[in-house]
Amino acid sequence: MPFAVAISLFVCYLLAALASSHTTEAEAPKLLHPIDKFMNTSEEIWVLNTTENEPRDCKKDKTYNMTENATYFVRSYQDGNETIAESLVGEFENIYENRDGIYIYGDRRVHAEVLLYASGDKKCGVVQVFAYINDTNVAWRDLRVVGRPNETSTIDEDCKKEYDDFVEALRKPSTSPYKNSCL
Repeated sequence: MPFAVAISLFVCYLLAALASSHTTEAEAPKLLHPIDKFMNTSEEIWVLNTTENEPRDCKKDKTYNMTENATYFVRSYQDGNETIAESLVGEFENIYENRDGIYIYGDRRVHAEVLLYASGDKKCGVVQVFAYINDTNVAWRDLRVVGRPNETSTIDEDCKKEYDDFVEALRKPSTSPYKNSCL
């Protein structure tokens, strides 16, 4: 594993510990979740909220094949009126525990993602993203939902709280790259 990735993952671990340090001793520690179970869907997975600086609009993933060791998916986003789509490979890895993360091949920016939380129905997840942008290692968190969000859809409250607690603990600005007009 490249040194820069190892440092990024260590920093993420420290940030996650800081964000969850408000738990009491009576609470059981929250386990990380296998990302292959979250991504194993025929529906699109949308980024609903993110702490990424200058996020890409309407970002979503669509899995088209999954094997024992990897997921093959298309990540798309909108740039003005143009939709950009990239075919990516996510190799399953044990970043903190069993198959919780993927190393991504084919993306010029993002190199790894870790699923930190998933709702019981696997329709909502909190994802830590590691990227290399403008010669700098950066990390951010996404709140991702399976299926197109709309006025009648509800987001798992515990999932939303996991994301909101991180944003509040680190005083990170959060924005929504999702719009009703997303294609």
